[in-house]
Amino acid sequence: MQCKAAHALLASERCLTDLQKVLFQRVANALLKSNQAPFRNELITS
Repeated sequence: MQCKAAHALLASERCLTDLQKVLFQRVANALLKSNQAPFRNELITS
């Protein structure tokens, strides 16, 4: 029984880690896009 519980815990931890990676990538991409937009506008207007 303990083996099944440990396996379930590891699986859920792995799933949470994957979810964190996906969320971090989305946030990082959104920040990069928001930071690039004004920079591009400055390049165009200058």
